[in-house]
Amino acid sequence: MALTIFREKKFFLLLITGLILLFFGLPWGLRFILPANMIRTRVERELGKELQAKTIIEEVRFGLLPAPSIRLIGLHLLDRKTNMEWLRSDSLEARLKLLPLLRGKVVPGKLLLKHPRFRLERGKNGSRHFPGSPFSAFRRNASPRLSLPSHLPIDSLILEKASLEIPDRLHPGSPSPVKLRDMDISLRGLSGNTPIFFKIRGEFPHGRFESRPFSAEGQVDRTSGKIDLHRPVLAVAFSARGIPPAMIRPYLKEKLQLDLLSGTVNLKGHLARNREGVLTLSGDISLKRFRLHLPAYASHPVTGEKASLSFMLQRDRGLIAARSLEMTVDGLTFWGHGTYRTEAADFPGFSLFLHAAGLPPARLKQYAPDKILPKEFTRSFLPGKTTGTLDIPLLEITRNTKEKTAKPEPENTRVRLKIAFHDFGAFPGEGLLPLEKVNGNLTWAGGSLRFDHLRGLYGRSLFRNLTGTLAFTNPSDTDLRINGRLNLEEAAQLLLRLPEENRGKLFPAQIPKMEGYANLNIRLQRTDHSPPPLKLTGTVNLIHAGFNLPAAPVFLSGLEGPITFASGRITPFQLKAEINTLPVTLTGKIDRLFEKGPILNLRVDSRPTAEELIRFLPFLKDRFTFTEGVPDLTLKIEGPPEDLQFQGRFDLTRPAVMIPNRLQKKEGTPLLLDFSGSHGREKESVLKTARLTLGNETLVFSGTITDPPDPRLTFAVKVPSLSLKPLAGMIPALAPQTTDGSLHGKLEGSYRFGRPGSSQLNGQIMLRDVTLRLPHTPDPLRGLSGTLLFSGQRVTAKGFHCRWDGIPITFDMNLPHRKAPRPEFHIHVPSVNLLQRIKTLGQNRPEESKKPEDSFRKLDFRATIHFNHVRAGLLKLEDFRAKLHLKEGHLSIPVFTARGLDGSVKGKGMIDFTNGKEPEFRGKVNIQGVSAEKYLQLLPHNRAFYTGEISGSIGVTGKIYPNLEKTAREMTGTAHLKIKATKERNVLFQITRDIIQRMEIMLGRKNEKFLIVEHDGMRGDFTLSDGKFHSSNFSIRGYHKFDVSGLTLDRLTAAIPIRIKYDIRATGSFDFLNHGIDCYIAAEPFSIATKLVRKVPLAGRVLTGKNKSLYTAYFRFFGSLNYKDRGTRKGAKLKKLDFRDLSKKVRKALTPPG
Repeated sequence: MALTIFREKKFFLLLITGLILLFFGLPWGLRFILPANMIRTRVERELGKELQAKTIIEEVRFGLLPAPSIRLIGLHLLDRKTNMEWLRSDSLEARLKLLPLLRGKVVPGKLLLKHPRFRLERGKNGSRHFPGSPFSAFRRNASPRLSLPSHLPIDSLILEKASLEIPDRLHPGSPSPVKLRDMDISLRGLSGNTPIFFKIRGEFPHGRFESRPFSAEGQVDRTSGKIDLHRPVLAVAFSARGIPPAMIRPYLKEKLQLDLLSGTVNLKGHLARNREGVLTLSGDISLKRFRLHLPAYASHPVTGEKASLSFMLQRDRGLIAARSLEMTVDGLTFWGHGTYRTEAADFPGFSLFLHAAGLPPARLKQYAPDKILPKEFTRSFLPGKTTGTLDIPLLEITRNTKEKTAKPEPENTRVRLKIAFHDFGAFPGEGLLPLEKVNGNLTWAGGSLRFDHLRGLYGRSLFRNLTGTLAFTNPSDTDLRINGRLNLEEAAQLLLRLPEENRGKLFPAQIPKMEGYANLNIRLQRTDHSPPPLKLTGTVNLIHAGFNLPAAPVFLSGLEGPITFASGRITPFQLKAEINTLPVTLTGKIDRLFEKGPILNLRVDSRPTAEELIRFLPFLKDRFTFTEGVPDLTLKIEGPPEDLQFQGRFDLTRPAVMIPNRLQKKEGTPLLLDFSGSHGREKESVLKTARLTLGNETLVFSGTITDPPDPRLTFAVKVPSLSLKPLAGMIPALAPQTTDGSLHGKLEGSYRFGRPGSSQLNGQIMLRDVTLRLPHTPDPLRGLSGTLLFSGQRVTAKGFHCRWDGIPITFDMNLPHRKAPRPEFHIHVPSVNLLQRIKTLGQNRPEESKKPEDSFRKLDFRATIHFNHVRAGLLKLEDFRAKLHLKEGHLSIPVFTARGLDGSVKGKGMIDFTNGKEPEFRGKVNIQGVSAEKYLQLLPHNRAFYTGEISGSIGVTGKIYPNLEKTAREMTGTAHLKIKATKERNVLFQITRDIIQRMEIMLGRKNEKFLIVEHDGMRGDFTLSDGKFHSSNFSIRGYHKFDVSGLTLDRLTAAIPIRIKYDIRATGSFDFLNHGIDCYIAAEPFSIATKLVRKVPLAGRVLTGKNKSLYTAYFRFFGSLNYKDRGTRKGAKLKKLDFRDLSKKVRKALTPPG
C-alpha cells in the first residue's frame, strides 16, 4: 500500500517536474529553435515584400499560456513612398500547435491581432484602399483569378478591439469622417473544406460622447476547394443604426456630387455573391430629419422628417442593377428600378426608372431634379402655389458614361417623364400665366412634349383638347392639334417670351399688342427644311379681337369673323372691325404667314357718321360738322412688313362740311385727300405724295417719318398758284368780293418728335390781291399782297400792303418762334379817322365771339403802330406812335405819343376785351403846351372862350360802346389842369370883367374907370363822370387896375389909381357833351390885403368874418355856352348872390383855407 502511494507520488512529482521543465524549457527551446532576431528580420522582410509596405516590428516574444505562441510586439506597416502609416497594432500573436511543435515544427493554429488601428487611404481613381495595397503583389504576380489555397495553415483569425479610420481624400487635413472602433472580428474555418465564417462587432461615434453599434456576419464559400479573393462567393448580413452622415458623405460626394447630407441613417441588409460572380445587395435604409442636396441634379435640397428605401441591387461585370426600389418620403411612396455602370469612368452612367401616384404638385418642386429637366418643364410645372394631384407613371433618367469628366453634363443625361394630371392647378407668378383644372397626360422625352388629350385653363384661355407633339430638339417632329378658346392678350405676352431669333421668324410674334378671343380648331406642324418653318391649317374664329398691325400706328379692334389657315397663309377673308374706334370693313389675305417676310394684302373701307368720325378724331369736336351725306374712307396696304406700301383716299365730297369761321362747303363740292406712301420696319415712313383738293384747287405735299429711337418728320409742301376766288364762298376768312387773289410757293420742314422747339421750316409763300375778312369789323382787308418768308424757326412777313375801308396800310410781321413765342407787327397807316374806327369796332361780330371766350382771348401779339395823321372828329393829331401788346384778351398800350394843337401828348392805356360785350378801357394822358384856343375851338360853339397853354394830366376809365356819347357819359376819371394866361380878349375875359363890375365897390363907376384885367392863369383838379367835368377848387388869379380916388371902403380912402390882386374861385361842373355850365363863383378883389389882415390876432377874425375875407362877391354862372343860345333863355347867365344864399357845401368850397 505504501509502495503504491510512493509510486503515485513519484509519478506526479515527475509529471510536475516535466511540466515545469516544459513550461520553462519550451520558450527557451523555441528561442533556440527560432532565434528572435532571425524571426523579426525574416517577418519584416517577407511581410513587407508581400504587402508592398515598410514593416517594423519592435520586439519578438515567446509565450506558453494559454498556448505556445510567438508574439510580434509593436507591429507597424507604412507606405514605402510617403512613409504614411496605415496599420499599427499592439501585437500580432501566432498561437502554435503543440504536437507539431514537440516534433520540432512550427505550425500556427490561430492568429490574434490585438488593438489594430487601420488607416485607409483611397487612391485618386478610387480603386486603391491602402497606401500600399495588401493585394497589389497578388494582383501583379498572381493569376487574374486571385485565390487562397483550400487548406490554410491557420484555423482562425481574430482581431481584438480593432479601429478603422478613412480620411476624406477630397479634403486632406480635415478630420476623418469615417471612424470605427472597438471592433471584434473573427474568421473561422480557414483550414478546412467548410465555408469560412466571419463575424464583426463594433461601434462608431455618434455625436460627441455617444457611440452606436454595428454588426455583420456571414460566410465565404469555397470554390473547387479554394477561396476566390477576386470574386468571393459569400453571404453577409449586416446592420447599423444611427450612422452619422459624415461617414458616408465623402463617398457619395465623389460618386453623386453630393453637397449636403444631414440627419440620421439606419441600415439593415444582406450581401451575397454567387458562384457566377453576381453580387446581390438588398436591405432597408431609413433616414430621420434629413436634408439631402445633389447640386448636379437639383438646385434645391430635399428635406423631410422620415424617409425609407427598400432596395435590391445586383452587380455583375461593372453593372449594378436595381431590381427593386421602393422609397417613402414623408408619406409619399415612389417605386422603380434602375441600373448603374461603374466600369473605368470618372463619371459613371446610370438608368433610373421611378413611379409615383397621388403626388401633390407642391411636393414635385421639392423632389424633382430640375437641373437635368428642361427649363420649360421646371418653369411651368414647378410653381410655388399649386392645386390638385399628379401621377407619375414614368420618370426615366439615363446618363451615358463619359470619360475624364469632373462633373455631370446635362447633354449626357436623357430624361423621359410622363405625368398624369388630376384637376391640376399652378400659379407661378412672375408674369407667368396660371394653369387651372388641368386633366390629361403629358410626356417629356427626347426634347419633345407629348400632349395626350390634355384639357384645362391657361390664364383666360380654354383648351378643350390638346393632343400631339411639341418638339424642341428636333422641330420637324412637331405635330400639334389644338381645340379651344385663346385669349389673344395673353398669347401676345407668351410670344414675347420667345427668344429674339424665334420671334423674328413668326409673324404673330411681331404683333406688339393683341386683345379679345379666338376660337381655335387648328393643326400646327413643323416642316423640315424649306420655308415656311411652321405649317398651320384650320380655322380661327375671332371674337371682339384686336391687334396692332406691324410697323403701323393703328390698332384694329372689334374684329369679328372667321379666318382660315392653309399652306402657310391666310385665305381671303372679310371681317368687321374698328380702327381706333372707327368702324371699318377689313378684307384681304396674308401670304407667307410663318416666314420672316409675310406678304400683306389688306383693304380697309369705312363710311362713318359724323359722331363716329369725331370719336375717331376727337380734335374735330366743336370744330367740324357735316350733314347731307357721309364721307368715304379707303386704305390699301400691300407688301411685307419691312416694306409696306399704302394708298388711300378720304373723300368728303358728298356731305356738306362746316368748320366754324374756317370752312363752309356745300354738298357735292369736291373735298378729298388722296395719299400714297410706304413704311418699313427698319426704315422710315414715306408719304410719297398727297393731294388735298378743295373745289377745283389742289395742294400737293409729301414727307417722311423716321422710326424710333429718334423719330423725325420731314415734309415738303408745294403750292402751285392756288386761286382763292373759287374758295371765297367756302372759306369765311375770304371775303366774297375776292377777285383774282392767289397764293403760290414752296415749303420744306422737319420736326423731331418729343423734342419741343425742334421744328424747322424753310421756303416762302407769296400772296397777291387777297381779300380777307377781319373779326369785329364789317370792312375787309383788300388787295393784300406780300411775301411770307420761312427760315428755321422764324417766319416773317415782308412788304405787305393792303387797304382797309379805303385806308392804305403797309406792315411787316414776325410770326411766333421758340425764342419769341408771339407775333410782332410793325404797322404804318398814313391817315385814319379814329372815332369812325371805334364806332365800327364790334359791329357784325359773330354771336359766339360776344361770349367771354371771345376770339380776343386766343390772340397774343405785339405791335408798333405809326399814323401820320389821326383824326377824332375835329381833333387832328400828327405823328401818332404807339406800342401794343394783346394777350389773353387784354390789349395793353405801354406808351403812345402824338403832336397836335401846338402841343404834345404822351400816355399809356389798356383795353380789356374779355369782360362782357363791351371792352373796358383805362388810360392816362400827359398834356404839355396845348393851345387852349385851338382846343376850345373843337367845341361846337367854336368861339374863343379862353386863350393860353394847357398842361396837366388826365386819367380815365370806362367801356367802349358803339355809341360814342354813351362811352363818354359813362366814362370816369380825374384830371389836373393848368392854363397859362394871356392878355387876349376872349369870352372868359368878358365874364371876369362882368364879375368885377358887379362888385359893390364898382357900382356907380363908369366902365372907362376899369382900366385892364391881367390874369396869372387858371388851375384846378377835376373829376369826370356822367359826361361832366366836376371841380371844387377851380381858381383864377390875377391883378386888376382901376381908379379908386375918392373911394371910401371901411374908412380906408385911396386918392390914386391902384393895382390890386384878386382871386376868383369856383365850384361846379361843365357838361362837355351838352356844353352847359353850372358853377358858383367867389370873387375876392383884395386877396393880398385879406391874407395880411387874417394874420392879425383876434382883429383879423373880426374884420374877415365868416367867409374869412375883407370883401368877397358871390355869383352863380349857369346855362348853355353854345353860341347859338346866347341871348336866349338857355344862354349862360351870371347871377349875384349873398354868402348866406350859399349851401354849406358851396360855402366850404369857396371859403379860402386857413
